[in-house]
Amino acid sequence: NKNNQPALLPYYPQMTQYSIDAQLTTEEWIWKFEGIIRDWQKSNINTRQLQDETFFAFTGGFEYTFVGIAESSADLGLVTEYLYDDRGLQATSIFQNDIMLGLRLALNDADSSEALLGIIYDIDNQEHFISLEASQRFSGNWTAALEVRGFNNVNQLSRLKTIENDDFIQLDITYYF
Repeated sequence: NKNNQPALLPYYPQMTQYSIDAQLTTEEWIWKFEGIIRDWQKSNINTRQLQDETFFAFTGGFEYTFVGIAESSADLGLVTEYLYDDRGLQATSIFQNDIMLGLRLALNDADSSEALLGIIYDIDNQEHFISLEASQRFSGNWTAALEVRGFNNVNQLSRLKTIENDDFIQLDITYYF
């Protein structure tokens, strides 16, 4: 400012970003891809300088559904995804070189009973993230939903270290009127 006093000046970095979100569904197969390319200037906290950064990240995978398992109305889906960010360990996401394997069960019943179990495995440091989601309606106006999250084999230098003890189990019972 005029008096050489410290002042805060807002800076809004400009970026160019391209992304795609695509899905192809063919009978029992679902193929998915999400990708992003971003070119921008980020602020370096240590030097307080702006740095040019261009990065590429994507998630791609498929789901195959076995329809009518054991001659029932239930379907069982096998889910596989690969998660990648070319910034490696500098990525802002914890999923920079990981594989997800999962099972999706839909009973296709009047109560909309379904469950999704997934494990994400970090290829670089062998960490595991486990997730279970399940839900079912009951008594017409009620729904029960279970959510379980857990971390395993967390590396000492990992970004997951701060949340490695945040495993949880949550049960929601909801009444609709």
